[in-house]
Amino acid sequence: MVQKRAHPIAFGSVRKLERNRRFLQRADKWPTSKFPSSHHPDKSSHIKLFTTLYYWPFYDMSVRGRYPTQAGIDMLPVVLLTVPSSVIVSILTTRLGRFRWAIWGGWMVTTLACGLQVMLDVDSTTVVTSALLAVLGIGMGMVLTSLNVGIQAISKPEDAAMAASMYGFLRSLGMPIGVAVS
Repeated sequence: MVQKRAHPIAFGSVRKLERNRRFLQRADKWPTSKFPSSHHPDKSSHIKLFTTLYYWPFYDMSVRGRYPTQAGIDMLPVVLLTVPSSVIVSILTTRLGRFRWAIWGGWMVTTLACGLQVMLDVDSTTVVTSALLAVLGIGMGMVLTSLNVGIQAISKPEDAAMAASMYGFLRSLGMPIGVAVS
C-alpha cells in the first residue's frame, strides 16, 4: 500500500538539528581559542543552513524518485534567490543603519520554509517544491549577509577585519560539517 504523506525531511531535519545542538553543547566546553568570542558568536548557524540544503536533494531522490540531475535542477530556486536577497539585505542594512531586523527576519523566513516542508508528500508538484525552495533561498540570503554585518558590529574596530575573516572561515567550515553531520 502506498503511503500518501511522507515526512522524511521534517523528521530527519529535526533529528539532525537535535544532534547538532547536543554536539555544540559539548563543543562549548572545549578549550577556548585565542580569538575573543565576539568573532564567532553563532558557531552553529552555518551548520544548520547547510544541513537544510543537504536534505532537499535527498528528499527529491529518495521520496519523489528523481534522478540526481533533476534534483539539482530542483535546487535552482534556492540557489538563484539566495544571492539577490543577500544583496537587497545589504543595501537595506546600509541605508537603515540597522542589521538585527535582517537576522531575526532571515531566521523566521528560514524557519518558516523548514516548517512548510511538512506540507510535502510523494505527489507534491514542482511548483509547490519550487515555492518552498524560493522561501528558503530568501531566508538564507537574509541570514548570510546580516550575520557578517552583525559580527563586525559587535567587534572592536581594530578586530573587525579578523571578525570578517573568521565569519568567512566558519561559513566555509559549516558547509562540510553540515553535510558530514547529516
